[in-house]
Amino acid sequence: MKVLLCTFSGTGHTILAAKAIEKSFKEEDVTVDTYFVRRPYKDIPDSSKYDYVGLGYPIHAFNAPKIFVDFCRLLPKTETNTKVFFFKTSGEPFHPNSASSILCYKSLKKKGYDIIMDTHMLMPYNIMFRYKDSLAKQMYLYTMAMCKMIAKKIMLGKEERPKYNPITRFFAMLLRIEWICSWAVGPFYHVKKDKCSNCGTCIKRCPASNIKLTEKGIKFGAHCTTCMRCVFECPKDAIRPGILNPWRVNGRYDFKGYLENDDIPSIYITDETKGYFKHFKKYYHKVDEELKAYEISIYE
Repeated sequence: MKVLLCTFSGTGHTILAAKAIEKSFKEEDVTVDTYFVRRPYKDIPDSSKYDYVGLGYPIHAFNAPKIFVDFCRLLPKTETNTKVFFFKTSGEPFHPNSASSILCYKSLKKKGYDIIMDTHMLMPYNIMFRYKDSLAKQMYLYTMAMCKMIAKKIMLGKEERPKYNPITRFFAMLLRIEWICSWAVGPFYHVKKDKCSNCGTCIKRCPASNIKLTEKGIKFGAHCTTCMRCVFECPKDAIRPGILNPWRVNGRYDFKGYLENDDIPSIYITDETKGYFKHFKKYYHKVDEELKAYEISIYE
């Protein structure tokens, strides 16, 4: 069996999922190749030569990011009915996220691919507000377990072909205005010169190649994907994302540190959870049942 994993990630959370899936496959002696999506698209692998193609991305406004949709449209046709599974991450379990893959799905179906799975996993927000360490720890543990489950399902020949509800599809279509907003807002990102150390981190890591160094300093272009990597990873917290600045979140989540710290509870969402996060309970109950069916523990 040969598997290709193609992943777009802004702040690295979807890449963590991709690496966990890769590890689970390799433990079963499956050949896995990886490709990280960024613009300009270079050396795109021939996905038609693989048995399975995993496509991973973070959900932006209930949709796959435009940069990832465009990448899927560049994949070649397949004559061998190559099977595709989506794995996607977001900060909330709300139902509109279920149709986020629809444009990628349509494009790939026309090229002969067989879409067999679409798995939604939770990881912490990198915009709006920062999640508590305990919730971030729980999300990470569950996502890692679900990545094992994805690999296990595929190894067992399990297929769960997605059906996208017309209502959520319509809702996702409306929210694609986020693509236009990203292009419009991008040029208004700027750096606070009294904080910026000119380290170039934002320029090197921007997956859209949207940040340049000019004579006047760092310049943001009109090809922003609102992935927030530049803001999230700036070591000096110097970047201000225009009108999105009130939602700015800076600094990576220390997942390794959370796992090593027994003082941080592994479970944040419980049956007693109230407020906004009570809406997460149904999601975790469902995942618990599925992991149990495949004999997978979040503590493995």
